[in-house]
Order: sequence, then C-alpha cells, then structure tokens
Amino acid sequence: MFLSDLEIKRLVEQRVLRIEPYSDEIVSSNGIDLRLGPEYAVLLHSKEVLDTRKGEIKPDLYFDRRVASEIIEVSPNTIYLFSTLEYLEMPRNLIGLLGLRSTYARLGFTMPLTVVDAGFCGTLTIQVRSGPFPIRLKVGERFFHMVVAKLSSEVEREYVGKYWGVRGLALPRL
Repeated sequence: MFLSDLEIKRLVEQRVLRIEPYSDEIVSSNGIDLRLGPEYAVLLHSKEVLDTRKGEIKPDLYFDRRVASEIIEVSPNTIYLFSTLEYLEMPRNLIGLLGLRSTYARLGFTMPLTVVDAGFCGTLTIQVRSGPFPIRLKVGERFFHMVVAKLSSEVEREYVGKYWGVRGLALPRL
C-alpha cells in the first residue's frame, strides 16, 4: 500500500518516519519530493580497469567530487552522483521507491529506480544521467520523488549495509 500525504505527515509528526530538514512543502499527494544536496560527483572516463573483486576503488581515478554553494552546472550526457539534502530514517515497515520528478525527466535526465530499504537511515546518493544540453540546477531544488510503501509486516532484517548512517555524498564502497 502506498501512503498518502496525510499518512506521511502523520508519521513524520510522530517521528516514526524521520526527514531532516523537513518542510510540509516537500510532501505531495502521493509521496515526498527530495531536494538536491550541495555534494555531488561526476563519473570520469578512465582507461584503468576497476576490479570489483579487489574491493578497492581509487576515487580520484573514477570520480570528480564537488561541492556547490548554490548552483550545480550539469554538462550534457554525463553521469552524476547526486546527494539529497534530506537525511532519512525509515522504520522497519516502510520502504521508499525513488525516481525523478517528471519535469527533470522531460529535460532528459534519467536514473534507475532506487529502493530505500526498511531500516535505512542516511542521506541518499543517486546516480543520474543528464540530457542532451547543459542545465543549471539549484542546490535545495526538489529533484527526486519518493513514494512510500507500507510492507505487510516489519522486516526481520532491516538495512544495516555500508551506506547506513552516511551524511552527504557516498561514493561506491566495495
């Protein structure tokens, strides 16, 4: 079952679902609009093979990590990792399904469907591909949309993975 705005606001008010910073304006009729955080990274072209079996990533070879004060300049046809402004704490009986707000999809941005697991807490880092022309985005702009779904019961094993509790941008961890 997907939650309505009234149920989302009730859960936030009761501190069952935590969103920081929170504002009523980010809650839409069927979900939560998450805003762009100031930290992001550009995926770089590299000829050096990244061997996932070794469990090590040399960040400087594959990522250009950046912090924007107000504006993020997006180049065409480029892969980015964007962080959300919001820090979330999901209870053990809710998950989030995250996509782009439709305006940004219409501007050519694409991203894979991202699941926010039950029990997850932290800032989200999301992979996004830009469209065919340069765009300026504002830090704090509502960019992602997350629908919240109630599970049939609490999970037995909540999320405690390598991105649990992270604040800000999280580069891949092998």
